[in-house]
Amino acid sequence: SKMQLIKYLVTITLMVFFASVECPAVVDLSDNARYQMIKARYGLTSGDLKNYMIESRIHVLGWSRSNLFAYILQAPNEARDFEKADLIIQNIITDKIVAKFSWRFKGDKAFEQSINKHYDRISRLLQKFKIDSRRYMVDSNTMTELKRFPIAHRGYKIVTQRVTRYANSRSFLTRFRLKLLRQKGTMPVAEKTVYSKSYTIDNRVFDVFVLGYIPSPYTDRIAIFLATVSRGWEGKPHVIDLGIVGASLSKAFRRGVICGTQSPKFRE
Repeated sequence: SKMQLIKYLVTITLMVFFASVECPAVVDLSDNARYQMIKARYGLTSGDLKNYMIESRIHVLGWSRSNLFAYILQAPNEARDFEKADLIIQNIITDKIVAKFSWRFKGDKAFEQSINKHYDRISRLLQKFKIDSRRYMVDSNTMTELKRFPIAHRGYKIVTQRVTRYANSRSFLTRFRLKLLRQKGTMPVAEKTVYSKSYTIDNRVFDVFVLGYIPSPYTDRIAIFLATVSRGWEGKPHVIDLGIVGASLSKAFRRGVICGTQSPKFRE
């Protein structure tokens, strides 16, 4: 039938498209001044680091119209006996992971080869959740740069505010909360918490930083990139994990008196 023919042609087109792709777009942090400062502060730019996978890498796959954000996370592995990749499809409204597919590999070139090896499963997941990957899955040299706060949105300026608590005995983080503030000029008029997490000393988390964000092409929601720095097993170099938190630029802001917003130590 005509409908079956159309479905067949669409399937063939997708197969040809995915077969021609080498690798999804890696988030480029080379020019991110905050990220370079974090690496220097925690010993990730000194000494011979070639035997360590001490920082995460995120490769963006794309967005859906229903606020799903798809990416591949290369997780740190200090032992370096293997590296791990997770394909993650995350709901940017609830931050819940709706689908995940993991595999192992060794070496940077092996990562690209592993993408090709798992393309059938990757493409099925992207199709299932209607992820538009055309702007991100081009070739292995494709880079995605994070946008930085503040954000101009509907006559307001949106900035981030960190609320942190540290253990008295050590400098480890025990609580981290991330707020978005809506400002009119320089005056905060509304706020909301977009992420909150508590840690124990056993987690050995030094700090959490906001690196930037990637906006959805369909809605006013954004994927905020966080860098969590944890103590290395034997000290420096320490480990940087990247994570994603979703937020709306217009919904759930609470109006009223915003306390403590002028303190520069909380500002990202």
